[in-house]
Amino acid sequence: MFPLPLNVSDSGKPRIVLDTLSLEVPYTRDSYEPLAIELLATALDDSLDVCLMPLTGAGKIGAISSLEVRSVPETLYPVFDHGKVDIDGRTVQDTFNYYVTQAGLNFGGDKMLPAISCFCQLEDLSSRKKTQLEKQTEKLCCTGVLSSEESISGVFEENVCLSSVADWCDTVHRRLEKDSDTVVISLHSRELYEEIAAFLRYRPHLELEWIGRSTECWCNSAHEAEVHAKYKFVLKKMKPVATQLPEDSKQQVELAAKQPDLRDVHRIGHKFTPETLMKLKIGGDDFLTDNEKKKFEEMIRSYEKAFSFSTEEIGCVDPKVIPPMVIFTVLHVPWDLKPIPIPRAMLPKLIDLLKEKMRMGILEPSMAPYSSRWFTVPKKNGSLRFIQDLQPANSVTIRNVGTGPIIDNVVDEFAGRAIYSVGDLYSGYDQFQLAVESRDLTTIRTLLGLMRMCTLPQGATNSVAHMQNVMHKVLREFLPEITIPFLDDIPMKGCATEKKDETLDATGCRKFVNNHIRDVGKILNRLREVHLTLSGEKSRFGVLEILVVGHVCDSSGRRPNPMNVEAIDRLADCKSTTEVRRFLGGCVFFRLSIAHYAHAAEPLYALLKKGRRFSWSLEHHEAIEKLKKTLESPPVLRRLDYTCGRPIVVTVDTSPRAVGWVIGQDDSDGVRFVGRFGAKILTGRQRDFPQVKRELWGVYTALRTDRNFLIGAAVMLEIDCLPLLGMIANCSTPDITMLRWIAYVRNFNPQLKHIAGKKNVVADMLSRARYEGEEEMVLTAKEEERREAWCQVSVSEVLPFREYLYNGRLCDIGFYLSSLEKREDWSDAEFKKIRQKAYGFLLREGYLWKRPKQRDGEFLHVVDDEDTKLELLKECHEALWAGHRGVWATYMKLKEHYWWKGMYSDVDKFVGSCLHCQFYSKVRHRGSLVPTFPPSIHFRWVLDLVMMSPCLWEMRYLVLAREDLSNFVEGRALRTKSVEEICRFVLEDIVCRYGSVRSLRADRGDLNAEKARTFFRRYGVDLKLTIAMNPEGIGKSERGHPPIVHALVKACDGKPKQWPSLLSFALWADRSTHCTTTGYIPVELILGQKPILPIENSVLSWVSLSWEDGVDRETLLAWSIRQLERREEDLADAQEKLKQARLKNKSRFDKTHRLRPKPIQPGDWVLVYDSSLENQHSTVRKFSRRWFGPYMVLAVNDNAIYSLRELDGTVLRLVVVGKRVKLFKRRNDTSELFDFLDLEHGPTEDDYTDEENAAEEEDED
Repeated sequence: MFPLPLNVSDSGKPRIVLDTLSLEVPYTRDSYEPLAIELLATALDDSLDVCLMPLTGAGKIGAISSLEVRSVPETLYPVFDHGKVDIDGRTVQDTFNYYVTQAGLNFGGDKMLPAISCFCQLEDLSSRKKTQLEKQTEKLCCTGVLSSEESISGVFEENVCLSSVADWCDTVHRRLEKDSDTVVISLHSRELYEEIAAFLRYRPHLELEWIGRSTECWCNSAHEAEVHAKYKFVLKKMKPVATQLPEDSKQQVELAAKQPDLRDVHRIGHKFTPETLMKLKIGGDDFLTDNEKKKFEEMIRSYEKAFSFSTEEIGCVDPKVIPPMVIFTVLHVPWDLKPIPIPRAMLPKLIDLLKEKMRMGILEPSMAPYSSRWFTVPKKNGSLRFIQDLQPANSVTIRNVGTGPIIDNVVDEFAGRAIYSVGDLYSGYDQFQLAVESRDLTTIRTLLGLMRMCTLPQGATNSVAHMQNVMHKVLREFLPEITIPFLDDIPMKGCATEKKDETLDATGCRKFVNNHIRDVGKILNRLREVHLTLSGEKSRFGVLEILVVGHVCDSSGRRPNPMNVEAIDRLADCKSTTEVRRFLGGCVFFRLSIAHYAHAAEPLYALLKKGRRFSWSLEHHEAIEKLKKTLESPPVLRRLDYTCGRPIVVTVDTSPRAVGWVIGQDDSDGVRFVGRFGAKILTGRQRDFPQVKRELWGVYTALRTDRNFLIGAAVMLEIDCLPLLGMIANCSTPDITMLRWIAYVRNFNPQLKHIAGKKNVVADMLSRARYEGEEEMVLTAKEEERREAWCQVSVSEVLPFREYLYNGRLCDIGFYLSSLEKREDWSDAEFKKIRQKAYGFLLREGYLWKRPKQRDGEFLHVVDDEDTKLELLKECHEALWAGHRGVWATYMKLKEHYWWKGMYSDVDKFVGSCLHCQFYSKVRHRGSLVPTFPPSIHFRWVLDLVMMSPCLWEMRYLVLAREDLSNFVEGRALRTKSVEEICRFVLEDIVCRYGSVRSLRADRGDLNAEKARTFFRRYGVDLKLTIAMNPEGIGKSERGHPPIVHALVKACDGKPKQWPSLLSFALWADRSTHCTTTGYIPVELILGQKPILPIENSVLSWVSLSWEDGVDRETLLAWSIRQLERREEDLADAQEKLKQARLKNKSRFDKTHRLRPKPIQPGDWVLVYDSSLENQHSTVRKFSRRWFGPYMVLAVNDNAIYSLRELDGTVLRLVVVGKRVKLFKRRNDTSELFDFLDLEHGPTEDDYTDEENAAEEEDED
């Protein structure tokens, strides 16, 4: 609300006083506001939240006449967030209506009428509202808008739009007749003011008067909007999804490439006429001759299809060359957002805009379940820009990480060129298609129905990345020699200034111009081939300078855009940290052109430190003015030449508060030019460095920051610190940190050069500056002598040193620290190294102590004696208070107080060889899975025995056998599990039906007898029994019999004794079910054809139809032969699928299990896991050892099966599977091991009492 006090003058006439006082308004940007602009500060209570939005998106708009905003192509209007007020520092929701007036708003010739109606008196307001109104009244009185006798009696509320200004003034007049107190209303529009002034000329009882300035000042003043806020809160920003693209993304893009063109190819492009040819901007400032301009025009005429001057001629990229953009999304629920209200006065223009876009193919009807918001903003030429709010779509879109090129690199490529051209795509986004399957995401609700975009939508999260990638793909062969596109801008460069050839050719054109014309022709030809068109009115050809991403590039180099510099220059002093960030954000974009940026901006950056209270002073004002003055006449930066052979010159200087450097090069005439500036503010710790160390830090920082411009080139380093030059050249410093910096500097192999401080350009503002409260940190010669004399140490005796505890270099260091003398057997070089190493140690109480890296750190006791190391390791790991913790925990306990070289490795070995940790550890390693692949069908069968419940005919067991390749199953119910019964089953159900089997695998049970081996040997069957405690050996059968058992249980339906009679049906069901690994039915692989199910006899299928009528025997045999021939192909396919499935299972097994770090070899000592503890829940056996041993590995068989023997040489009868074995880490002293094995670990069976045995049995139950 803009206050307009109305009161009664001394003459008795009521008067209207227009206030011009400006107060700061806190600002909150709405989520769909596209630009950050400046809002006109108003004399309004500073507690309101204000939003900015374009006219077409504003439900309630402010009473500001069409504002011309700097650097903003459209007009925006303030909108107040109703009902949010700030009372005593806290924001509350209030129905107190602070609405603005829709008055005198000129937009496209239409005028919005006022929106003031109902009046609220002071006595009708709540106490909280009265408090807020009293604050506003007090503020207006303090500023002189209201006199001491005047007050505010109430406020107007916005309700409906009145029909005329007369109605509005009559409302005010009636209120004045009722109450003579002041009334606050809104009036800041020049047009409204003029209408009211004309209206009041015929109302003699009212008087119009200004406070603060005259009417002419109001009428002639230019309105400018200023916003001191950010574009959008970070929490409100919609971020795309960072995940992988779908597997069929490539196929979707390929299908999109087959979609038809959006526009007719024959209608794309322009046919030049003399009138349109005159609109082209060719040359400038008499740079081109007439012959060159004529040749430019002839070239452009030959590629006229690459230009457009109207929407009818706009191009559209060929889908075969550039596929339409596909918006990949994650699973989501469609959204339906309420559209933004449209002002009535704008309806005709908006309808025409929508119809125009439909005619151009940009919009088309939609039937999608989506609905997004949309609005328009005015352009510079008065037309409307169509914008969609695609935040919901962006939140479910898979992110494309593509971005535009680095601005600094692009600008650097175009600096210092003899001639330029620049092309701008005509409505660039509308020349790139959107895939049909992605168009529904852009659906909007309009007056013409549901519409969706057919071209790239502005506001989509991946539109910029897609457009940049497309432009790079289209112009790839010309990058970067001719152009580097930046979205829809295509700047084109000529030869370098120093390499331009001005000799004339046969046509009377200069050669460098002729070459540039040929390069531009290549670009236009490529654009014509892919059906892209440039804007004929915006493009420029053959000019001396162009604007490239905020920088002006010409033959001399590059410099900031004067318009941007002017915008920064208009900024006033900052009143908050937000305004400081805004100012620095504008300056830091051009920091490469500011020689002393870090020094000048350091006071401003100090205001942004966390926890510091904002306080503006003269120092900050001078810093802003200094930066503005520097930007008004910035130096011209030129591109460094890496082919000329001249070195890159880096000039560095460091002051007590900042480091600055300049990178330049000498041209062919020997004149030094600047390539870029750099600067960095020193931290508090860096400011405390001695001068030489601070200077070295500055050199190190400069080279490290701009290393991309120096690596691979000849570098000359210029500094004004003479001692530093010798230090870099000779690496002569005892400081380890400085040695590391010097090593980094020497990597560039720089040519060192000393310059006087007065000749150092950077030093003029850095090292030579004087600062308040700071002293010069350079010592004079006499001060150096006094300092050295003060630092001298008088040694009267040799310090004690326990030499027997240390060896090698540590012993030498201890001897030097104890006597500060050189041994006779030390060479000079060796003594120098010892002295350097000694800086990191301290000698006290005869022991060596290692100095901490941090100032507040603890000195560490240096241990070099093996006995002491072993004592520390035992105490920190095996002691009662240590608790046998792991490697890292034990290492951290030692690291806090002790130090020796290789401490972590020693801790790892000691903890890993701990007997208690090895025998009681739960960690088990597995060997890599070794899958088997059956070479043919009936090669291998797997047999298993299942115990069932007692049933008919006293059948208690179920024996099952599966064929390894086809998964075919045979089974039989048995009364006993004797060897005879099992062998009879194998003979009758397998051998007699399918022939002799090459291999039969079973677990160790009754088949582990000589009678069984004799039987299988007689029929040529290779019997392989699994290892004890290893059911995975017959996993084929172990996983296969549960479905059969469960099928029998369900078929019995509560009568478990009937399972033998239903066994054949269960086997049939398993045989006729597809196998997941092979994809075939087992019986199909065995017999060569699919089985006919009983249901196929009642409900006919194609297989169950009768084919015997009319078909002779020979034909039927031929069909059978073909069916059997196909069986071999099916077997090969099933074999390959089985192989891939088992390899996949191996990969998953290896990833999900803890594999053995290194294989176990014969002769290694191992431990064997007690498998009886796997399913043991007894409380008594919790304290039992989990591992037996140690044993020695005798041999390693196939599939990680180990033959072991005792340490005394006794060979174990059974082999052990790999999952039960782990490597035993033994120490050099084995006496501890045998003492440990002799101890009694846990109770034996004889030690159990009857109660404990009963408790254990109860736990097992």
